[in-house]
Amino acid sequence: MDQAEQLRNIIKSGTYSHRPLARVITITSGKGGVGKSNTAINLAIQFKKRGKRVVILDADFGLANIEIMFGTIPKHNLCDLIYQGKSITEIITWGPAEIGVSAGG
Repeated sequence: MDQAEQLRNIIKSGTYSHRPLARVITITSGKGGVGKSNTAINLAIQFKKRGKRVVILDADFGLANIEIMFGTIPKHNLCDLIYQGKSITEIITWGPAEIGVSAGG
């Protein structure tokens, strides 16, 4: 049985979940200083107010603005995840309103 056949069997049996485990919203721009961090924080706050669990992944390896704007000092960052074997939960720093922040560098 190949992988595609296994997937077809799962669909036929109806034992799969229709609800995704996580949703991802990407905020990106080719230019700096256009408000990506502000937009991410404001969206995170609004989703948190609606009862969602929120983690912001700031993938800027140069200057991760989210941690500065939240006033947090992360113990670990994405480099620790990639090179030091830390888990994703270990590199999340919890900021205001219990919004998680995973800093780039």
